[in-house]
Amino acid sequence: MLAGVESGFDAIAYIRGDASCLPSVQLFLQLIVPTRLFGEAKKRVELETGKQLEEILPDFQRIVVFEQRGLRSGYLVAMNGYVFYILFSNPENTAAEYRSLEKRFYAATPGAKRLDPSTANTVIYPSSLSMVDVAKNASFLLSNVARTARWVKERQSQPK
Repeated sequence: MLAGVESGFDAIAYIRGDASCLPSVQLFLQLIVPTRLFGEAKKRVELETGKQLEEILPDFQRIVVFEQRGLRSGYLVAMNGYVFYILFSNPENTAAEYRSLEKRFYAATPGAKRLDPSTANTVIYPSSLSMVDVAKNASFLLSNVARTARWVKERQSQPK
């Protein structure tokens, strides 16, 4: 069972379209644009990679479990420039609490848009965020990086 999802929820049936989504589960999408390189940044990338690049494409794939204080827990699923956020809320939250959580989520993820499960089509516009912006501003990603660094350090200190 997914963390934060009520028992009895059949995720496979939902993905197939055979079941409805729980109100405590919300899906958001954020489109990330390439990072244009100029001046010193362009030179630094060339020195570090040996490549002459005009831009850094959002060509990353990640599945990250996150929990951000004051927000909700969930999963971030990133495929190239598409970043999906699957958020879980307490099903006992009031409508006002849901609105407040959603408002704080939007503040933390500029350009994200909630995907309405009752609609087959949604128009999504690219956010103004580039890969570099996402890396600098995604506090839950930074906390996962810190946890990973601690885990690697612990593993390295263990006798082989």
